[in-house]
Amino acid sequence: MEIEEDFNPEDFYKIAENIYNKLNTSTIPYKEAWIRTAISRLYYSIFLYLRNMIGYKKYHKRDIHQIVSEILIDKGGLFTKIGYKLSEIREIRNTADYNTDKTASLELLEHVITTINDMFEKARKTKYFVLLKKNVVFAYRIS
Repeated sequence: MEIEEDFNPEDFYKIAENIYNKLNTSTIPYKEAWIRTAISRLYYSIFLYLRNMIGYKKYHKRDIHQIVSEILIDKGGLFTKIGYKLSEIREIRNTADYNTDKTASLELLEHVITTINDMFEKARKTKYFVLLKKNVVFAYRIS
């Protein structure tokens, strides 16, 4: 069975935001697990958004995370800042997903939310992303 419609990566952001709001308004069990889950969803919200923005939506190999960051960093200007932030958030996400001897705090989650909000804001301000691939220029309109 296949998924028929395109998924909006920003829905992952909404899920993480719901988790954050629950963590702030009530006492819920497995608090740290929820924090780690929210960090992971936040990373994937911006990663998938940026991956799609630069035209790599159909690329599904393991190195895609590194590729997206490098393309953005190499592009310069605002894209470089976004690329470096993506790398930073990926490291945080990897720690949250795989490193159980480090604590994931609500403050860390708040940092990730703030950073990703800033990244989305910057990415949305761009009208075009131009990628040079095999001596052909591709222009991607950002809507």
